[in-house]
Amino acid sequence: MWGLSPEFAKNPLMPPSKVPEILRLGEQYSDFGQRLLASGVKVAFASDYVGPNADAERARRYEIYWRTQAFGSNLEVLRQMTSLGGELLRLSGPRFPVQVNGEPAKIGVIESGALADLVLVRGNPLENMTLIGANSRWFDASPEWKPVDTIEAVVKGGRLFDFNLQGGPTAATGTKVNLDACVGPAAHS
Repeated sequence: MWGLSPEFAKNPLMPPSKVPEILRLGEQYSDFGQRLLASGVKVAFASDYVGPNADAERARRYEIYWRTQAFGSNLEVLRQMTSLGGELLRLSGPRFPVQVNGEPAKIGVIESGALADLVLVRGNPLENMTLIGANSRWFDASPEWKPVDTIEAVVKGGRLFDFNLQGGPTAATGTKVNLDACVGPAAHS
């Protein structure tokens, strides 16, 4: 994906002689995301940028934005970041990393008995992906890490984490969250 992004040509380490070719390829394959979806290809989100933390954070936030452009849908990108990752991970068979009582755990879904990590956001990312950190700038984005102030809390591994403005997650008194109480027939109606 990175190689087809118009921002990729702005990489300060990019040899100037390569920039025209990168821009040409990006234009030639500008519909690759739509082609993948039309062909039934399932794509999971994986920001595997290698570099200093600040660079990786800028890349991750840009990737959220770029995928919305490439795939044309905030919902599709949210699926790539959540349920599709769980679905594709299940294809690893006996090497599936999350086991409960020797059986592959249910992940990537919100239902009773499943292991679920949740991000609680103020606002609707289906309408605005900046609510979860998307940024249309990559290499020229601010190098300073800042929390996404619209992320109110995260449930990870059954524990609730509150987000503060001083730099990230803090355990909210170690609160264990019972998602079974939240997810049931009434939650789906």
